[in-house]
Amino acid sequence: MIAIPAGLIAGTRQGRGADHALRVIATAGLGLPSYWTGFILILIFAVTFHIFPIAGYGNTWGARLYNLFLPALTCALNVAPLVMRALRTSLGEALGAGFIDTARAKGLPGYVVLLSHALRVAILPALNVLGLNIGFLVGNTVLVENVFAVPGLGQLMINSIGTRDYPTIQMVTLMFGVVVVLIYLLTDLGQIMLDPRVRRSELG
Repeated sequence: MIAIPAGLIAGTRQGRGADHALRVIATAGLGLPSYWTGFILILIFAVTFHIFPIAGYGNTWGARLYNLFLPALTCALNVAPLVMRALRTSLGEALGAGFIDTARAKGLPGYVVLLSHALRVAILPALNVLGLNIGFLVGNTVLVENVFAVPGLGQLMINSIGTRDYPTIQMVTLMFGVVVVLIYLLTDLGQIMLDPRVRRSELG
């Protein structure tokens, strides 16, 4: 929701003001650690404007989604710049390819050329970047959950380390590993679905 629109804007306006602004924001996002990003979001949206709660988890599904918005945004802001930069680069290359000129020559609208032709090719490198950084994203949840006092697996691991509860630490580590492997699998399946060349190589 963050990286794809930003990557589309930067990729279609390379060298312009919007592209430079998004690249500066992306570089700043990469340079800030997740816990610091969380503190900044709490200061702005919870302390100053009172839009979201400072911490907690909520008692109903609606309250939980509401309370998890800032933690989820914190995790996303540390990974979205990588995906955005990959999408920007690959989109610029895709827009200069011959099949894009063919699609334009057929009289297709610009948004159809961009979304149905260029984005389908350009999204593959961004998907690879996202898959490779899933481990980093899952590891960030350990810090983010403690910043926002969310009673999740990350906070359970920190508490278990403090009490030297080794079986719980091993269990949580195993669960994190399973989640990462499953997301890697979904990333590979997504590549097979989006790229016919990968599909043919897998079937052949």
